[in-house]
Parts: sequence; structure tokens; C-alpha cells
Amino acid sequence: MTIALHHSRATGAVKLVLLGIANHDGDGGAWPSIATLAKYAATTPRTVQRSIQQLQRLGEIRRHVNAGGTHMTADYMRPNLYQFLLRCPPTCDRSSRHRVHGETAPVVLFDPPTVASGGDAHVGGTPDAHVGGGATPASPEPSLNRQMKDQGSTKPATDARAASKGLNESIVRDKCKHSPLGWHDWNASSYCNFCGSRREDAPS
Repeated sequence: MTIALHHSRATGAVKLVLLGIANHDGDGGAWPSIATLAKYAATTPRTVQRSIQQLQRLGEIRRHVNAGGTHMTADYMRPNLYQFLLRCPPTCDRSSRHRVHGETAPVVLFDPPTVASGGDAHVGGTPDAHVGGGATPASPEPSLNRQMKDQGSTKPATDARAASKGLNESIVRDKCKHSPLGWHDWNASSYCNFCGSRREDAPS
């Protein structure tokens, strides 16, 4: 039966019929009924009959009409006898797997992915070719506009610090030791009403 599995040229229901015949094959041949073979192949008796004809054309079986049965079977009740002709080819190793020498190895379209040191899968171990055939995207160049924008964005912060510094200096200048509030009270002539000092930013 394994010979039929590995070396038959039949396919589909035809091969299932052949396997059914091989399953019954013995020293005296095989004589399963058409109904039995139809059950094995999950098909109709008509399909079984066509499959037997195709197997004969392939040279894998030979049918002998009304030649099956035992010596106790009446002649008018004898089923057809099927002779299983399929044999291992010369290149078969005759093992349980029936490997044939010289069979074409399956075509490998690309090398199996290997894992690089960084944990990324690459094709054929090449660090620049990722799985999927695409190249490793290059690191984006720094944008000149972004740099100019970042430089420009520091100007408001600089102006704010300068304004804060000027405000602190102004607070120091406006302090008055003689004023009860602690601040100069400037009059229209730019002089303090408490200590008499003149404003530093007063016009000459």
C-alpha cells in the first residue's frame, strides 16, 4: 500500500481507488467489490469504474473479469480480480519512506531569516536588508529649518531674562531709606520727596 502512496501517478479519487485495491492485495490478488471501493473513495460506483479504467491505462493494475474469490466461490458469483502491478522504481531506496534518489529539492526563494545581534531579523544575515525585501531606512538628516526655528525660539526667553534683570535693578534703584514705604517718591522735577535724591534716568 505504501508503494501506491509514494509512487503512483494517479491523483484524487483515482488514487483512492488504487489504495483500496492495494489494501486488499495479497498473494492471490485483490477482489474488492465496486461498492467497497466506492465507500473507500467516498464516491459513486460509476466513478470507481472510470477510475479502474484509468489505472489500467497507467499500467498500475490489471483487471481480470470474474476471476476473484476463493475455491469455494461459485463461478457466477466471482468478482473481478485486480492485479496490483505498481513497483518501486530503480532509484527508490526501498525504505519505509520510499525516498527516490535524484529528486529535485524544493526551491528556496530566499535564505531563512537569521537574527542579528541587535535582535532584528535580517535576510541571509545581511544587516542592511530586512525581511520583506526592503532596505533599512536611513536616519533622517537634521532639518536646517528646525535648527533655525530652535535658535529663534530662544530669543523670547533671552528677552524675558533681560527684562527680569532690568526690573530687579530698577527695584534696587527705587528703594529709599527715608521713605516709610521703602520707595522713592519722585516729584515732577525727578527728585525724591523724602531723601532729595535725583532719579538716574531723569532727563538732563
